[in-house]
Amino acid sequence: MVITRVASLRAVGALVLAALATALVAPSASAHTELRSSTPAADSTVEVLDEVVLEFSSDILDIGTELSLVDAEGTSHALEATYPSTNSVSAPVPGNLTAGAVTLQWRIVAEDGHPIEGTIPFTYSPADAAMTEAEASPTAGGASASPEPTASAVTTGGLIAEASPSPSPSASPAASDEEGGIQAWVWIVVAIAVIGTAGAALIAQSRRK
Repeated sequence: MVITRVASLRAVGALVLAALATALVAPSASAHTELRSSTPAADSTVEVLDEVVLEFSSDILDIGTELSLVDAEGTSHALEATYPSTNSVSAPVPGNLTAGAVTLQWRIVAEDGHPIEGTIPFTYSPADAAMTEAEASPTAGGASASPEPTASAVTTGGLIAEASPSPSPSASPAASDEEGGIQAWVWIVVAIAVIGTAGAALIAQSRRK
């Protein structure tokens, strides 16, 4: 009876020691499983985002993994995890991700069964989005070229007023010149007639004498 009791106490003590050792070793193993690198890297800016990759310092389990991307509009996109190696996880990224500030939220299960989670912020700036913004921006100089004023308008004090047409030349000067020319010819003809008449009278008188 005494021997049996001693053996039972020893067995219980061994189980207690084993449980304590497991409890002490498990947190230590979990503490050593940490994120070693990521693609995209934290606080980076990427133009191409086809997939995300997380690599850890020790092996992870291929169960319990959760990956998601929260885009600039606050929309969460769940990703389907794959395991390219025993200590890494990856996932393809959907093509409808909004450009801007993005956060990768991840959760994995370490080899000892303890879950580990974290976030990775980065900026998604695709080249096609930058080209679209450049095309939508105003012309060089920040303002569109204004059309030149036509000949029928002038700018005065910031207001556009129609230019008054210049007065057409009057026909009266030409008419006056014409009348003056006619009057000069009339006087010349009259003078020639008077001189001719006087000359003829003088010749007639001289013949009579």
